[in-house]
Amino acid sequence: MKHILRLLLISVLLAPGCDKSSVNPALNIWKYYEVVNMDTKAYYVIPYFCNLLGLSILQKGGNPEEVKAYIQWYFDHLNYPDKYGLTGSIYDYYITQDGTEKKAEKYDSADSYAATFLILLNEYCKKTNNTVLIKKNWNKINDIAYLIAFLQDKDGLTKALPDNDAKYLMDNCECYGGLAAYAEMCLLMGKENIYYKKVQASIKEGILETLYDRKENNFYWGISGGVKHKIDDNIFYPDSFSQFFLILHGVLDDNVKINNSELWSKYGEKYKNKTAAFAVEQKIIYEMTLEKMIQKR
Repeated sequence: MKHILRLLLISVLLAPGCDKSSVNPALNIWKYYEVVNMDTKAYYVIPYFCNLLGLSILQKGGNPEEVKAYIQWYFDHLNYPDKYGLTGSIYDYYITQDGTEKKAEKYDSADSYAATFLILLNEYCKKTNNTVLIKKNWNKINDIAYLIAFLQDKDGLTKALPDNDAKYLMDNCECYGGLAAYAEMCLLMGKENIYYKKVQASIKEGILETLYDRKENNFYWGISGGVKHKIDDNIFYPDSFSQFFLILHGVLDDNVKINNSELWSKYGEKYKNKTAAFAVEQKIIYEMTLEKMIQKR
Protein backbone atom coordinates (compact mmCIF):
# COMPACT_ATOMS: atom_id res chain seq x y z
CA MET A 1 0.00 0.00 0.00
CA LYS A 2 1.33 3.40 -0.93
CA HIS A 3 2.53 5.81 1.71
CA ILE A 4 0.09 8.52 2.83
CA LEU A 5 2.49 11.19 4.01
CA ARG A 6 1.65 14.28 6.03
CA LEU A 7 3.65 16.71 3.96
CA LEU A 8 3.29 20.37 3.17
CA LEU A 9 2.28 20.01 -0.48
CA ILE A 10 2.62 22.34 -3.40
CA SER A 11 -0.90 23.53 -4.17
CA VAL A 12 -0.40 23.71 -7.92
CA LEU A 13 1.93 21.26 -9.63
CA LEU A 14 4.44 22.97 -11.88
CA ALA A 15 3.41 26.40 -10.57
CA PRO A 16 5.02 29.13 -12.68
CA GLY A 17 7.86 30.99 -11.05
CA CYS A 18 8.84 28.20 -8.67
CA ASP A 19 12.57 27.57 -8.56
CA LYS A 20 13.07 23.83 -8.80
CA SER A 21 16.82 23.84 -9.28
CA SER A 22 18.80 21.35 -7.23
CA VAL A 23 22.12 19.56 -7.36
CA ASN A 24 20.31 16.23 -7.03
CA PRO A 25 18.06 14.96 -9.86
CA ALA A 26 15.74 13.03 -7.53
CA LEU A 27 15.35 15.96 -5.16
CA ASN A 28 14.79 18.18 -8.17
CA ILE A 29 11.70 16.10 -9.02
CA TRP A 30 10.69 15.71 -5.38
CA LYS A 31 10.41 19.48 -4.97
CA TYR A 32 7.28 19.33 -7.10
CA TYR A 33 5.80 17.31 -4.25
CA GLU A 34 7.11 18.89 -1.08
CA VAL A 35 7.51 22.62 -0.50
CA VAL A 36 11.10 23.69 0.01
CA ASN A 37 11.72 24.33 3.67
CA MET A 38 15.09 25.84 4.54
CA ASP A 39 14.91 24.30 8.01
CA THR A 40 14.56 20.77 6.62
CA LYS A 41 17.82 18.88 6.94
CA ALA A 42 16.79 15.97 4.73
CA TYR A 43 13.82 15.05 2.57
CA TYR A 44 12.39 11.54 2.50
CA VAL A 45 12.30 10.91 -1.25
CA ILE A 46 10.11 8.10 -2.57
CA PRO A 47 10.96 6.96 -6.12
CA TYR A 48 7.39 5.76 -6.75
CA PHE A 49 6.07 9.28 -6.24
CA CYS A 50 8.94 10.71 -8.30
CA ASN A 51 7.92 8.41 -11.15
CA LEU A 52 4.38 9.82 -11.06
CA LEU A 53 5.69 13.37 -10.82
CA GLY A 54 7.93 12.74 -13.81
CA LEU A 55 4.92 11.57 -15.83
CA SER A 56 3.00 14.68 -14.83
CA ILE A 57 5.92 16.95 -15.81
CA LEU A 58 6.03 15.35 -19.27
CA GLN A 59 2.29 15.51 -19.78
CA LYS A 60 2.04 19.12 -18.63
CA GLY A 61 4.80 20.26 -20.97
CA GLY A 62 7.47 20.65 -18.32
CA ASN A 63 11.21 20.35 -18.80
CA PRO A 64 12.05 16.85 -20.13
CA GLU A 65 15.71 17.33 -19.17
CA GLU A 66 14.70 17.24 -15.51
CA VAL A 67 12.96 13.93 -16.14
CA LYS A 68 15.92 12.59 -18.11
CA ALA A 69 18.29 13.43 -15.25
CA TYR A 70 15.98 11.73 -12.75
CA ILE A 71 15.67 8.62 -14.94
CA GLN A 72 19.45 8.30 -15.03
CA TRP A 73 19.55 8.83 -11.25
CA TYR A 74 17.09 5.94 -10.86
CA PHE A 75 19.22 3.67 -13.02
CA ASP A 76 22.33 4.65 -11.03
CA HIS A 77 20.63 3.81 -7.71
CA LEU A 78 19.27 0.35 -8.51
CA ASN A 79 20.09 -2.32 -5.94
CA TYR A 80 22.45 -5.16 -6.91
CA PRO A 81 21.18 -6.72 -4.68
CA ASP A 82 18.93 -5.25 -1.97
CA LYS A 83 18.42 -6.58 1.55
CA TYR A 84 16.06 -9.27 0.24
CA GLY A 85 18.53 -10.39 -2.40
CA LEU A 86 16.53 -8.74 -5.20
CA THR A 87 18.19 -6.96 -8.11
CA GLY A 88 16.62 -4.10 -10.02
CA SER A 89 14.81 -2.66 -7.00
CA ILE A 90 15.40 0.79 -5.55
CA TYR A 91 15.24 2.11 -1.99
CA ASP A 92 13.68 5.30 -0.72
CA TYR A 93 16.32 7.94 0.08
CA TYR A 94 16.98 10.70 2.54
CA ILE A 95 18.37 13.59 0.50
CA THR A 96 19.54 16.95 1.81
CA GLN A 97 19.34 20.21 -0.14
CA ASP A 98 23.05 20.03 -0.97
CA GLY A 99 22.41 16.66 -2.62
CA THR A 100 23.81 14.38 0.08
CA GLU A 101 22.06 11.00 0.02
CA LYS A 102 21.42 8.23 2.51
CA LYS A 103 19.61 4.99 1.74
CA ALA A 104 16.48 4.37 3.77
CA GLU A 105 17.11 0.64 3.26
CA LYS A 106 13.42 0.09 2.47
CA TYR A 107 10.73 0.60 -0.13
CA ASP A 108 6.97 0.58 0.09
CA SER A 109 6.16 -1.59 -2.90
CA ALA A 110 8.88 -3.08 -5.08
CA ASP A 111 6.40 -4.05 -7.79
CA SER A 112 4.93 -0.56 -8.24
CA TYR A 113 8.27 1.23 -8.12
CA ALA A 114 9.48 -0.97 -10.98
CA ALA A 115 6.29 -0.73 -13.02
CA THR A 116 5.83 3.03 -12.82
CA PHE A 117 9.48 3.58 -13.71
CA LEU A 118 9.06 1.51 -16.88
CA ILE A 119 5.99 3.59 -17.74
CA LEU A 120 7.89 6.83 -17.12
CA LEU A 121 10.90 5.74 -19.18
CA ASN A 122 8.72 4.72 -22.10
CA GLU A 123 6.74 7.97 -21.94
CA TYR A 124 9.93 10.02 -21.88
CA CYS A 125 11.22 8.23 -24.98
CA LYS A 126 7.92 8.79 -26.81
CA LYS A 127 7.72 12.47 -25.85
CA THR A 128 11.31 13.25 -26.81
CA ASN A 129 11.94 10.67 -29.56
CA ASN A 130 15.13 9.93 -27.64
CA THR A 131 15.98 6.25 -27.21
CA VAL A 132 19.52 6.75 -25.91
CA LEU A 133 18.52 5.99 -22.31
CA ILE A 134 16.90 2.73 -23.40
CA LYS A 135 19.88 1.58 -25.46
CA LYS A 136 22.38 2.61 -22.80
CA ASN A 137 20.56 0.88 -19.94
CA TRP A 138 18.88 -2.09 -21.62
CA ASN A 139 20.31 -4.69 -19.23
CA LYS A 140 19.06 -2.71 -16.24
CA ILE A 141 15.64 -2.33 -17.87
CA ASN A 142 15.49 -6.12 -18.16
CA ASP A 143 16.34 -6.44 -14.47
CA ILE A 144 13.53 -4.03 -13.57
CA ALA A 145 11.03 -5.94 -15.71
CA TYR A 146 12.16 -9.25 -14.22
CA LEU A 147 11.57 -7.88 -10.73
CA ILE A 148 7.84 -7.77 -11.57
CA ALA A 149 7.93 -11.36 -12.78
CA PHE A 150 9.87 -12.47 -9.70
CA LEU A 151 7.25 -10.97 -7.37
CA GLN A 152 4.40 -12.73 -9.17
CA ASP A 153 2.51 -15.33 -7.11
CA LYS A 154 0.79 -18.52 -8.24
CA ASP A 155 -2.52 -16.68 -8.72
CA GLY A 156 -0.88 -14.36 -11.25
CA LEU A 157 -0.83 -11.36 -8.92
CA THR A 158 2.33 -9.59 -7.83
CA LYS A 159 3.27 -9.10 -4.21
CA ALA A 160 4.20 -5.60 -3.12
CA LEU A 161 7.06 -6.93 -0.99
CA PRO A 162 8.97 -10.20 -1.20
CA ASP A 163 8.48 -11.02 2.50
CA ASN A 164 4.73 -10.30 2.64
CA ASP A 165 1.79 -11.97 0.90
CA ALA A 166 -0.19 -8.72 0.45
CA LYS A 167 -1.20 -8.10 -3.17
CA TYR A 168 -2.91 -4.87 -4.21
CA LEU A 169 -5.17 -3.97 -7.11
CA MET A 170 -3.35 -0.68 -7.68
CA ASP A 171 0.06 -2.33 -7.85
CA ASN A 172 -1.07 -5.09 -10.18
CA CYS A 173 -2.70 -2.67 -12.59
CA GLU A 174 0.55 -0.70 -12.60
CA CYS A 175 2.52 -3.89 -13.26
CA TYR A 176 0.21 -4.66 -16.18
CA GLY A 177 0.84 -1.16 -17.53
CA GLY A 178 4.55 -1.38 -16.79
CA LEU A 179 4.93 -4.53 -18.85
CA ALA A 180 2.92 -2.91 -21.65
CA ALA A 181 5.49 -0.10 -21.60
CA TYR A 182 8.30 -2.65 -21.57
CA ALA A 183 6.74 -4.34 -24.62
CA GLU A 184 6.82 -1.04 -26.53
CA MET A 185 10.47 -0.58 -25.65
CA CYS A 186 11.20 -4.13 -26.81
CA LEU A 187 9.74 -3.22 -30.20
CA LEU A 188 12.02 -0.19 -30.37
CA MET A 189 15.01 -2.38 -29.58
CA GLY A 190 13.96 -5.24 -31.86
CA LYS A 191 13.93 -7.61 -28.88
CA GLU A 192 11.81 -10.69 -28.17
CA ASN A 193 9.10 -10.27 -25.53
CA ILE A 194 7.36 -13.67 -25.39
CA TYR A 195 8.06 -14.35 -21.70
CA TYR A 196 6.90 -10.96 -20.44
CA LYS A 197 3.77 -11.05 -22.59
CA LYS A 198 2.85 -14.22 -20.71
CA VAL A 199 3.61 -12.55 -17.37
CA GLN A 200 1.48 -9.55 -18.32
CA ALA A 201 -1.41 -11.78 -19.44
CA SER A 202 -1.29 -13.77 -16.21
CA ILE A 203 -1.36 -10.57 -14.14
CA LYS A 204 -4.52 -9.54 -15.97
CA GLU A 205 -6.00 -12.99 -15.45
CA GLY A 206 -5.19 -12.78 -11.76
CA ILE A 207 -6.91 -9.40 -11.47
CA LEU A 208 -10.04 -10.65 -13.25
CA GLU A 209 -10.20 -13.99 -11.48
CA THR A 210 -8.99 -13.21 -7.96
CA LEU A 211 -9.78 -9.53 -7.43
CA TYR A 212 -13.07 -9.19 -9.33
CA ASP A 213 -16.08 -8.97 -7.00
CA ARG A 214 -18.81 -10.48 -9.17
CA LYS A 215 -21.61 -9.63 -6.78
CA GLU A 216 -20.76 -5.91 -6.64
CA ASN A 217 -19.35 -5.69 -10.18
CA ASN A 218 -16.23 -3.96 -8.93
CA PHE A 219 -12.79 -5.04 -7.73
CA TYR A 220 -11.37 -5.84 -4.32
CA TRP A 221 -8.67 -3.32 -3.48
CA GLY A 222 -6.38 -6.06 -2.24
CA ILE A 223 -5.86 -9.48 -0.73
CA SER A 224 -3.68 -10.48 2.23
CA GLY A 225 -3.60 -13.56 4.41
CA GLY A 226 -6.13 -15.12 2.06
CA VAL A 227 -8.65 -12.36 2.87
CA LYS A 228 -10.04 -10.21 0.05
CA HIS A 229 -10.71 -6.59 0.91
CA LYS A 230 -14.04 -5.35 -0.41
CA ILE A 231 -14.39 -1.73 -1.34
CA ASP A 232 -16.73 0.76 0.32
CA ASP A 233 -18.20 3.17 -2.23
CA ASN A 234 -18.16 5.93 0.38
CA ILE A 235 -14.43 5.67 1.08
CA PHE A 236 -12.02 7.32 -1.35
CA TYR A 237 -8.69 5.71 -0.42
CA PRO A 238 -7.92 2.96 -1.11
CA ASP A 239 -11.42 1.85 -2.08
CA SER A 240 -12.78 4.06 -4.89
CA PHE A 241 -9.30 5.28 -5.78
CA SER A 242 -8.09 1.76 -6.55
CA GLN A 243 -10.69 1.39 -9.30
CA PHE A 244 -9.11 4.21 -11.34
CA PHE A 245 -5.99 2.11 -11.95
CA LEU A 246 -7.94 -0.46 -13.97
CA ILE A 247 -8.92 2.29 -16.40
CA LEU A 248 -5.59 4.10 -16.45
CA HIS A 249 -3.54 1.04 -17.29
CA GLY A 250 -5.93 -0.54 -19.79
CA VAL A 251 -6.74 -3.70 -17.85
CA LEU A 252 -10.41 -3.52 -18.89
CA ASP A 253 -10.00 -2.12 -22.40
CA ASP A 254 -11.38 -5.28 -24.03
CA ASN A 255 -13.61 -6.47 -21.18
CA VAL A 256 -17.30 -7.04 -21.93
CA LYS A 257 -18.52 -7.78 -18.40
CA ILE A 258 -17.38 -4.51 -16.88
CA ASN A 259 -16.02 -1.60 -18.91
CA ASN A 260 -14.15 1.60 -18.25
CA SER A 261 -17.19 3.86 -18.67
CA GLU A 262 -19.21 1.97 -16.07
CA LEU A 263 -16.36 2.04 -13.60
CA TRP A 264 -15.65 5.73 -14.15
CA SER A 265 -19.33 6.68 -13.87
CA LYS A 266 -19.56 4.89 -10.56
CA TYR A 267 -16.26 5.86 -8.94
CA GLY A 268 -14.70 8.73 -10.86
CA GLU A 269 -17.42 11.22 -11.70
CA LYS A 270 -18.29 12.01 -8.09
CA TYR A 271 -14.78 13.30 -7.39
CA LYS A 272 -14.49 15.75 -10.30
CA ASN A 273 -14.94 18.80 -8.09
CA LYS A 274 -13.08 17.41 -5.09
CA THR A 275 -9.56 16.95 -6.42
CA ALA A 276 -8.25 20.08 -4.65
CA ALA A 277 -8.24 18.06 -1.44
CA PHE A 278 -6.26 15.19 -2.96
CA ALA A 279 -2.60 14.55 -2.19
CA VAL A 280 -0.44 15.40 -5.21
CA GLU A 281 0.11 11.79 -6.27
CA GLN A 282 -3.62 11.08 -6.04
CA LYS A 283 -4.40 14.13 -8.14
CA ILE A 284 -1.93 13.00 -10.79
CA ILE A 285 -3.56 9.56 -11.00
CA TYR A 286 -7.04 11.07 -11.15
CA GLU A 287 -6.11 13.57 -13.86
CA MET A 288 -4.37 10.96 -16.01
CA THR A 289 -7.38 8.64 -15.70
CA LEU A 290 -9.79 11.46 -16.57
CA GLU A 291 -7.68 12.32 -19.61
CA LYS A 292 -7.82 8.73 -20.78
CA MET A 293 -11.61 8.70 -20.45
CA ILE A 294 -11.85 11.94 -22.46
CA GLN A 295 -9.65 10.50 -25.23
CA LYS A 296 -11.89 7.43 -25.48
CA ARG A 297 -15.07 9.45 -26.05
